[in-house]
Amino acid sequence: MKKLLTLLLILIMLAGSTQALAAPSQWAVAEVETAQDYNLVPQSLLSNYQSNITREEFSEMVIRLYEALSGNVARNESGNPFSDTTNPEVLKAYDLGIVEGLGDGTFRPKSTITREAIAALLFRTLESVDPVITQGTYTLGFSDRAEISMWFRNEVGFMSKNGIINGIGSNTFAPKMETTREQAIALVVRIFNQYGGEEKLTAEQIGEFSRSSVQIFTEYDNGDFGYGSGFFFASGKIATNYHVIEGATSITIEYDNGDAYEGKIAIAGFSSGNDLAVLSVQDLNTRHISSGDSSNLIKGQKIYSISSPIGYRNILTEGIVSGVTSDEIQVTLPLSEGSSGGVLLDEYGKAVGVAFARMYGVESLGFAKPINILKSLDITKNLTLEEFNSSEEILNPPINIIARQENEEEAALKWDWMEADYFIINKSTDGGETFQLVQNDNGSDRWTYQNEVIIPLGEYQEGTRVMFAVSSVKDGVVSERNYSNYLSLFKGMSEGEVFDDLILNMPSISAEGTLINFEGYNVSRTSDNEITRIYAYVNEDGFEEMLGASADVVKGIAQRLRIVGNRYADLIGTDVEMTIMYLGLYDEYPHFLEDNYINPDGIRRDQFIGLWEAEYPLINVANNSDIYITWYGPYSF
Repeated sequence: MKKLLTLLLILIMLAGSTQALAAPSQWAVAEVETAQDYNLVPQSLLSNYQSNITREEFSEMVIRLYEALSGNVARNESGNPFSDTTNPEVLKAYDLGIVEGLGDGTFRPKSTITREAIAALLFRTLESVDPVITQGTYTLGFSDRAEISMWFRNEVGFMSKNGIINGIGSNTFAPKMETTREQAIALVVRIFNQYGGEEKLTAEQIGEFSRSSVQIFTEYDNGDFGYGSGFFFASGKIATNYHVIEGATSITIEYDNGDAYEGKIAIAGFSSGNDLAVLSVQDLNTRHISSGDSSNLIKGQKIYSISSPIGYRNILTEGIVSGVTSDEIQVTLPLSEGSSGGVLLDEYGKAVGVAFARMYGVESLGFAKPINILKSLDITKNLTLEEFNSSEEILNPPINIIARQENEEEAALKWDWMEADYFIINKSTDGGETFQLVQNDNGSDRWTYQNEVIIPLGEYQEGTRVMFAVSSVKDGVVSERNYSNYLSLFKGMSEGEVFDDLILNMPSISAEGTLINFEGYNVSRTSDNEITRIYAYVNEDGFEEMLGASADVVKGIAQRLRIVGNRYADLIGTDVEMTIMYLGLYDEYPHFLEDNYINPDGIRRDQFIGLWEAEYPLINVANNSDIYITWYGPYSF
């Protein structure tokens, strides 16, 4: 046996943050970083990495994966068939055929998800991106294949054959086992690397995106003519600026080779405030440019533009990002009249912005709208130019609304940046049937958005489920509502507060002269708020200390853990399970860790990193039990 390293939990403390986040396991750090870099995981899932992922959370992840692989913007055009969720990401996944209900009109968003179900959802995601990827019939070689549901066997076979989801040792798949957030993140990153991994492109390769760029000519009632730029950002959809088509009575589109588009043109969506518009055309053959994530842009990175300045068609220019805000990208590119609507591309060939202005009198200083704003635009309209010119703009609601409970008195509410004068927030505690207006500390219903807003909870019964609805307001126009996730409210200490308290008050535990130091913690509350599980992690020294401890020492540690558990049970308001855990990575199968009464299936092979991962619980104690469980078996106090 060759021991490579001990897997420790890193304690991450964010300066100025009110909540400490349980760090990812060391094996998952790179995957989590990759997921953040490519916007594959919602911000709300970047914590409590060892907690089991829910159906709702995994749906949110597969939508990010679908958009990253396909370059398309996922939308819900089928309505809501579920009675227990309004999560827009779940509805998008349903629209794509990735997720389904449970046959009774419910989705059960907070239920955990099994390994076989995850295999099916990832399979369907790839199938939605390109059906060719998943073509074929796949067999199963696992010893427990009879336990895999019939309707998941082909999907599990595909995932196994392609090295995406592997067995967990002894040639077993464990189809009914739940999956943690960090394991799910690793799977999503693995698929992204295998089917969408990218390398930086040369300038010559970037130039080939001219085939997806167009020149736009406009004509007006007074006989004037105008021109601008555009690009295919989705199938049959051309992005440009609002001011390029504003007031036009006719539009002509020319391709890179000079051919004119001859089909029907409609206005699919627009935002005068963001100076963006999308044309709908019947050309479904021209390849669109995949969208990137403009929130990842940094000052100094290389950037390209393809636009048609001064009537010259699809000119490629190169520069750097000189400044970034949530609603504007500043670039050192020579944009000129006619460049409006041109695409900004990063070094991977992803569209990250739409050029819209330049600084007069200053050479090579231009401005673009972030692609993330374009991706949030409603493009389901089908307006003629006459209807477009006479229509009143419909304001879009906020997207990606995330709610979390900060403490007994407050909840935090956050959404993606958008341009608005202010926002109106409502809340519901009856499953979304009725909503009540939420006022801020000044007694006003006008909420000014910064990074996030803090909502007072007021009096509530523990277990109350609350959901928020947010509308945007601009120039007196009020948008429709968009909805947050459900919060199941609790009283007592939050998970983050418990985490902080553990760091301060339980750096170690001792009994009979034996001291066990802790290297990290994780805290997770069950969805029904009945049990809080606290994990304290030891390094190799602590692991050996526990294995070699006498029966009196182990019992003494168990007694101490129960005392700690009772303290937290009073503070949190739930029952508490305390577990001392050892995590390690090995390059050979660790046979000496096979026997564990608490979790006999704690050893699995991670094909992605090529190592054996051992999860070895040493002792488990519930605050309300007269039994403590060790790796040897259960004992009475």
